[in-house]
Amino acid sequence: MTIWQLMPEDVEAIVTQRKAGRSRKEVADDLGISVEMVACAERKWQSKPDLFRSWYAL
Repeated sequence: MTIWQLMPEDVEAIVTQRKAGRSRKEVADDLGISVEMVACAERKWQSKPDLFRSWYAL
């Protein structure tokens, strides 16, 4: 899986779990993705928060 295959809902789930205090490793294990994907999703969320939130609302 690449960062472009993550849906906005996936990115939001990653960010929500991270904000809840879970480690990147815990989130990656829970979702079946790599720790690098978690880090990329966090960066993607920070760079385009309005874009993801608007997609999620659709």
